[in-house]
Amino acid sequence: LEFVSPYIGLDSAVYRPDSPRLPPITNFPTLLTQINSSDPSRNYGDIHKWTSSFGLVYPEDRRLRVDHEVSSVAQFRVLDWGMEHCTVNVAIPSSEEMEDYMDFSIVNGGSATIDIWMLEGREDLREHTLTWRTRPKRVILHETWTVKPGSILESKKFDCPSMSSQVLEFSCGGAACDITFRQDPKEPGLGEFLL
Repeated sequence: LEFVSPYIGLDSAVYRPDSPRLPPITNFPTLLTQINSSDPSRNYGDIHKWTSSFGLVYPEDRRLRVDHEVSSVAQFRVLDWGMEHCTVNVAIPSSEEMEDYMDFSIVNGGSATIDIWMLEGREDLREHTLTWRTRPKRVILHETWTVKPGSILESKKFDCPSMSSQVLEFSCGGAACDITFRQDPKEPGLGEFLL
């Protein structure tokens, strides 16, 4: 279903040019899952959970993995009115900080080359049905990054209309592209996000 905008009439409201500039909003993916070119029908839904004394717990962290066969698909919901120019960002801890992150690895000498693709379609993806075969079509190669410990990278800007979904694929971009970590939305940031 399409989301109805709660910002009706704001586009015709008076905006003063001397109004203070708003700081960027960090937006973590609502969906982050893997697809595999060597097993194109397999679904890798990553909704991990555990039972506690007060019910099921669904932690916020999600796995990002890229290698020669596996890509990660991330979906972001852009909700805020007037904040419609986005950048993809990645923050990777330094080598000294890595021991604080149990599920983190970069193979092949400590750097990984990854491609960031903009994918077709703006509808919400279904994590339990997403596979290599059913993934949205690649539209444009947005960036190619070399990621290494201590990296803080920011892509070029792109349009991201309010109330839209932005779907990205992180895939292998070179000979050395093996990287795995769990997205951590807590500070200090580890992972990819939209600004």
